[in-house]
Amino acid sequence: MNSIFEWVSTNAHCASSAGFEINADETANRNISSLIIGMEATGEQTVQFCAYDNSFYDVSLAQLKTMQLEIIANAQALYQGKWMLREQINAALTLDELDAVSITFNEEEVINGQTA
Repeated sequence: MNSIFEWVSTNAHCASSAGFEINADETANRNISSLIIGMEATGEQTVQFCAYDNSFYDVSLAQLKTMQLEIIANAQALYQGKWMLREQINAALTLDELDAVSITFNEEEVINGQTA
């Protein structure tokens, strides 16, 4: 489960209220933080942002701050899912009960032999 969680965390992405899909891993969070710091320091109104599909958008400081919160919320949801799965695995008393645990972190990443 830990290796699956690491894969999901490294490849995380989520829908943004800005109207497009964004990367939601640690690198994306760091990059957005840098853009926020740069915009606050220079007073720029917009900056180019590369979305998950590698398309570019002009985004505002407010949009970047919202995207940062969306990335944090996505990470928190992944961790909650991990902890819930850990509880299910630990509660399993038989191999059948353990096999019945479906390791799913979101709708796209079903890791029960289907996708990885």
